[in-house]
Amino acid sequence: AGYSLTPRAARAPGPGPVAAQAKAGRPRGAGSAVRTDSAGTFVRLRLNLAQTNCLKRAPRKQNCRVVENKVGRKPACVACFKFDRSDVPKVLDKYYNCGPSHHLAQRDEAECQAVEAAGRASDSVYLPGMFAFVRGMPE
Repeated sequence: AGYSLTPRAARAPGPGPVAAQAKAGRPRGAGSAVRTDSAGTFVRLRLNLAQTNCLKRAPRKQNCRVVENKVGRKPACVACFKFDRSDVPKVLDKYYNCGPSHHLAQRDEAECQAVEAAGRASDSVYLPGMFAFVRGMPE
Protein backbone atom coordinates (compact mmCIF):
# COMPACT_ATOMS: atom_id res chain seq x y z
CA ALA A 1 0.00 0.00 0.00
CA GLY A 2 1.28 3.48 -0.80
CA TYR A 3 0.93 6.46 1.48
CA SER A 4 0.75 10.19 0.94
CA LEU A 5 1.13 13.00 3.47
CA THR A 6 -1.95 14.96 4.48
CA PRO A 7 -1.91 18.25 6.42
CA ARG A 8 -2.71 18.42 10.12
CA ALA A 9 -1.88 20.96 12.80
CA ALA A 10 1.03 20.10 15.08
CA ARG A 11 -0.38 18.65 18.28
CA ALA A 12 0.03 15.66 20.56
CA PRO A 13 1.81 13.06 18.44
CA GLY A 14 0.99 9.45 17.82
CA PRO A 15 2.60 6.25 16.45
CA GLY A 16 4.71 2.93 15.50
CA PRO A 17 6.34 1.86 12.16
CA VAL A 18 4.59 2.03 8.78
CA ALA A 19 5.99 0.29 5.73
CA ALA A 20 4.70 1.19 2.28
CA GLN A 21 4.54 -2.11 0.42
CA ALA A 22 3.50 -2.23 -3.25
CA LYS A 23 2.40 1.36 -3.77
CA ALA A 24 3.76 4.77 -2.83
CA GLY A 25 2.34 8.23 -2.28
CA ARG A 26 3.31 11.87 -2.57
CA PRO A 27 3.61 14.63 0.05
CA ARG A 28 0.43 16.61 0.66
CA GLY A 29 1.25 18.61 3.80
CA ALA A 30 2.62 18.73 7.30
CA GLY A 31 2.13 20.35 10.70
CA SER A 32 4.92 21.85 12.74
CA ALA A 33 5.77 23.69 15.94
CA VAL A 34 8.97 25.62 16.69
CA ARG A 35 10.00 26.94 20.12
CA THR A 36 13.24 28.61 21.16
CA ASP A 37 14.70 28.67 24.68
CA SER A 38 18.09 29.43 26.22
CA ALA A 39 19.44 26.00 25.21
CA GLY A 40 18.41 26.13 21.55
CA THR A 41 15.55 25.54 19.13
CA PHE A 42 12.99 22.73 19.45
CA VAL A 43 11.14 21.58 16.31
CA ARG A 44 8.18 19.16 16.25
CA LEU A 45 6.81 17.83 12.97
CA ARG A 46 3.64 15.79 12.48
CA LEU A 47 2.97 14.19 9.11
CA ASN A 48 -0.28 12.37 8.41
CA LEU A 49 -0.21 9.72 5.73
CA ALA A 50 -2.96 8.61 3.36
CA GLN A 51 -2.89 5.52 1.17
CA THR A 52 -2.75 6.28 -2.57
CA ASN A 53 -3.32 4.33 -5.76
CA CYS A 54 0.17 5.08 -7.18
CA LEU A 55 2.71 2.29 -7.51
CA LYS A 56 5.77 2.60 -5.28
CA ARG A 57 8.24 1.97 -8.11
CA ALA A 58 6.44 4.15 -10.68
CA PRO A 59 7.97 7.50 -11.69
CA ARG A 60 6.69 10.37 -9.56
CA LYS A 61 3.23 11.23 -10.81
CA GLN A 62 1.33 14.25 -9.55
CA ASN A 63 -2.13 12.75 -10.13
CA CYS A 64 -2.18 10.05 -7.43
CA ARG A 65 -5.56 9.62 -5.80
CA VAL A 66 -6.04 8.97 -2.11
CA VAL A 67 -7.76 5.66 -1.35
CA GLU A 68 -10.67 6.77 0.87
CA ASN A 69 -12.25 3.43 1.82
CA LYS A 70 -9.45 2.13 4.07
CA VAL A 71 -11.06 2.10 7.52
CA GLY A 72 -8.67 2.37 10.45
CA ARG A 73 -5.50 2.83 8.38
CA LYS A 74 -4.44 6.37 9.21
CA PRO A 75 -0.71 6.29 9.87
CA ALA A 76 1.11 9.37 11.10
CA CYS A 77 4.74 10.27 11.71
CA VAL A 78 6.04 12.41 14.56
CA ALA A 79 9.55 13.85 14.64
CA CYS A 80 11.10 16.05 17.35
CA PHE A 81 14.51 17.70 17.16
CA LYS A 82 16.46 20.01 19.49
CA PHE A 83 19.22 22.15 17.96
CA ASP A 84 21.81 24.17 19.88
CA ARG A 85 22.23 27.94 19.41
CA SER A 86 25.60 27.87 17.59
CA ASP A 87 26.21 29.43 14.15
CA VAL A 88 26.16 25.94 12.64
CA PRO A 89 23.45 24.26 14.74
CA LYS A 90 24.10 20.76 16.02
CA VAL A 91 21.39 18.29 16.97
CA LEU A 92 21.28 17.99 20.77
CA ASP A 93 18.61 15.28 20.75
CA LYS A 94 16.04 13.77 18.38
CA TYR A 95 13.07 11.40 18.29
CA TYR A 96 10.91 10.11 15.45
CA ASN A 97 8.20 7.48 15.14
CA CYS A 98 5.64 6.44 12.50
CA GLY A 99 2.53 4.27 12.72
CA PRO A 100 -1.21 4.22 13.39
CA SER A 101 -2.14 7.64 14.77
CA HIS A 102 -3.87 6.27 17.87
CA HIS A 103 -0.94 4.09 19.02
CA LEU A 104 1.78 5.32 21.39
CA ALA A 105 0.57 8.94 21.49
CA GLN A 106 1.45 9.29 25.19
CA ARG A 107 4.90 7.78 24.65
CA ASP A 108 5.56 10.11 21.70
CA GLU A 109 4.53 13.10 23.81
CA ALA A 110 6.86 12.06 26.65
CA GLU A 111 9.76 11.45 24.25
CA CYS A 112 9.25 14.84 22.57
CA GLN A 113 9.16 16.58 25.96
CA ALA A 114 12.49 14.91 26.82
CA VAL A 115 13.94 16.10 23.50
CA GLU A 116 12.70 19.65 24.18
CA ALA A 117 14.40 19.60 27.61
CA ALA A 118 17.78 18.61 26.11
CA GLY A 119 20.59 21.09 26.70
CA ARG A 120 18.95 22.96 29.57
CA ALA A 121 20.99 23.76 32.70
CA SER A 122 19.35 20.92 34.66
CA ASP A 123 21.10 18.46 32.32
CA SER A 124 24.49 19.43 33.76
CA VAL A 125 23.53 18.88 37.41
CA TYR A 126 24.55 15.58 39.00
CA LEU A 127 21.60 13.50 40.14
CA PRO A 128 21.83 10.29 42.18
CA GLY A 129 21.90 7.27 39.92
CA MET A 130 23.38 9.07 36.89
CA PHE A 131 26.60 7.09 37.18
CA ALA A 132 27.20 3.49 38.19
CA PHE A 133 30.57 1.98 39.04
CA VAL A 134 31.30 -1.72 39.24
CA ARG A 135 34.24 -3.02 41.26
CA GLY A 136 36.58 -5.34 39.42
CA MET A 137 36.57 -9.05 40.12
CA PRO A 138 38.87 -10.02 43.03
CA GLU A 139 42.00 -11.81 41.89
